[in-house]
Amino acid sequence: MLSFKSFLFEGGNAVQKYNVSRANPADVKACLEFVSKHLGIPYDEIKNDLLGSTELTFLGKKKDSGDVDIAFSLEHVDVNDVNKKMLAAVNGEGTYNAGTKVGSYAVPVNGKKIQVDLMFVSNKIWAKWMYHSSQGNGSAYPGVVRNILLFTTLAHTQTPGKDFVLRDTEGKPVIRASKSINMDAGMKRLFKMSKVNSKTGKYNKSIDTVEPSEIESHLKSIGKNIPFSKDRDFTDKPDDVAKFIFGDSVKGTDLMTAENVISQIKKLKNATEIINASKKELTRLNLPIPKEL
Repeated sequence: MLSFKSFLFEGGNAVQKYNVSRANPADVKACLEFVSKHLGIPYDEIKNDLLGSTELTFLGKKKDSGDVDIAFSLEHVDVNDVNKKMLAAVNGEGTYNAGTKVGSYAVPVNGKKIQVDLMFVSNKIWAKWMYHSSQGNGSAYPGVVRNILLFTTLAHTQTPGKDFVLRDTEGKPVIRASKSINMDAGMKRLFKMSKVNSKTGKYNKSIDTVEPSEIESHLKSIGKNIPFSKDRDFTDKPDDVAKFIFGDSVKGTDLMTAENVISQIKKLKNATEIINASKKELTRLNLPIPKEL
């Protein structure tokens, strides 16, 4: 599925060479009918699995979308079979990326071609929550702003004795054993560490994925005794993520918009720290900063 970097920008360029156009509400409907016909899957089933801003365009809440994103369960479909059928239907004008698990196709509808992305996911409920967008339909901000707020809050959420983040003098993380969200999978504890430059004695700029034992060994070598869990504690349930970040009373459905997330952030003890970090990250990505912050 798409990386978070790809999610930042609506639409992709996987089939741009086929001169695809933006999709208006009628185009989205026609694309759904095309996919339904050629894959033999009921229209209503596919309609309910639209992701991100595509659903808003379909509902007429948004003028158009860069492409049409549809979630498909890896558990219930054969990716190779689906890709083969779609390529035949679009006369070869498409491609499947095994790394991102996204099939992109230039679908001919209404006298033009629209990029349709079939996004093969392990959990459709998770994908629909993670890629949700309510801009123009309950929110003033795109879904990516909501996600930046979620990710930033999670980065500043640690359970004592289980999670920790060690930062350098500039505030950059150099060692971490803390939870992170993966757009196409779920939430789990990551173990990362910057290597020490043998010449300067300082941490390198890059931070690499390591085994918990490597972190433990390094902490011992620098005289730090920081306890942390070696379990990844994976979950792909939105309610689990909401509970971990904001507390027992908060559920995934309480975090559907940027405004929802900001409301919950303001209840946290370290709200000021999270708000400042969120503003910095949104500015870096050239994204709108909600007035509610």
